[in-house]
Amino acid sequence: MSERWDMTGAKNLQMTVAQSVLFLYSDLSKDCGESSSGKSVLISSSSGNKPLGKSGAFLGLNIFAKSLEKRELSSKATEALRSPSFTDVGEGCQWRIEEDDVTLCIRIDFATVTKRLGASGKSMLLATTGGNKPIAGTGLMCGLNCYYPVGKIFDASQLAVGSTAEDILQVGQTHSFEGGFHVLYPAPTEMHVTYTYCTEKMADGHTASLPACCVGDLNVAMFVSAPKAARARTEKTIEKTSGEGQLSPSSSSLTPSLSRSSQTNSRGGLLVESRMDKKVRNVTVTCAPVTAQSAQTPTSSGSRSDAYTIDLRFDPTQSFGRSSSGKCLLVATTGGFQRVVDAEDHIVCRLSLNAYRPAPPLSEVEITTAVQAVLATKPKAQLSSLSFKELLTEVVSVLGLSESMKEAIKPKIKEAAVAFLQEAAM
Repeated sequence: MSERWDMTGAKNLQMTVAQSVLFLYSDLSKDCGESSSGKSVLISSSSGNKPLGKSGAFLGLNIFAKSLEKRELSSKATEALRSPSFTDVGEGCQWRIEEDDVTLCIRIDFATVTKRLGASGKSMLLATTGGNKPIAGTGLMCGLNCYYPVGKIFDASQLAVGSTAEDILQVGQTHSFEGGFHVLYPAPTEMHVTYTYCTEKMADGHTASLPACCVGDLNVAMFVSAPKAARARTEKTIEKTSGEGQLSPSSSSLTPSLSRSSQTNSRGGLLVESRMDKKVRNVTVTCAPVTAQSAQTPTSSGSRSDAYTIDLRFDPTQSFGRSSSGKCLLVATTGGFQRVVDAEDHIVCRLSLNAYRPAPPLSEVEITTAVQAVLATKPKAQLSSLSFKELLTEVVSVLGLSESMKEAIKPKIKEAAVAFLQEAAM
């Protein structure tokens, strides 16, 4: 069997490929600390849905325990799966525990799997454990899903292509993806994602997406689409005549409720609504015609150019805190879909970019600091009457977490609050 290699961006998870068969390996004796929710201890994780080479498929896997005290790796506990043969689990998956009693091996043969439409209707499921399943008598649970997006092609022969450490984009390198996307990494603090936008090709309303892109533990997701029809109508209505019957000198494709992003310059940029500008973090965008000639030659439909080069630049070393789920550290974002304009403020397209890393579990220091920050703003006389519900809501807000995270961190917030109040009473 081929040599194993670490899955990029994953924790305690290795893989190897033999023709159409994928093998995954996890050392059950290790642990990766608390999960992001704080409700369990991670033993192994893909840290989100990771691409399987250039096959078009993605894999999501988590192995966890309620606590390390619940883990049992004795010969008796692993006996049910410790065998030369594999045992079926879920759909399309098989597993066994290797002779060392601590390594779980999961096998997926893509030549024999039965594809089916996933519950969301957006993906084709290739293999799944069918929820979290117990790993023999070890006290550990494993959940796995393997799928590819509807409308895309899955090629099992590409499972190992671009998966090894040597294939990870390094500083000074450029990687070209299908669909007109390119990722450039010219310096440690500078990364670019470029896309050639063709008006005619995007006229059918589809959304172009950057194929799965991971640089080490950094994940980059980008989507591009044509401007919405409603936006186009707005652009036409603002080009009205002034009171004297002349075109207003300030006429352009900007609406009164919009503000040009500070990034916008002689090479175009983002057109961000005033209420959205604070959501754009660590992203600079430029938009330029592919050639000067195409920029100056109107087409039959009156558009100024058919093709543009969209360039997004960000610093991959930056971090802006956790996502609302608490599972990711935000590196760069456009804050959802934003319009892109050329140098003359003509709306070209809409795009969305998110760059993020897996977040480590929330530490007690982070929670304690947030609790102290909230309580420090309260008058001392009000501390004794402050409701815990109010404190919990404010701390979750300071940490930037969603409401669903409340229950997981409630005990630690209570503990930190009690310590603060006791110290304040001295």
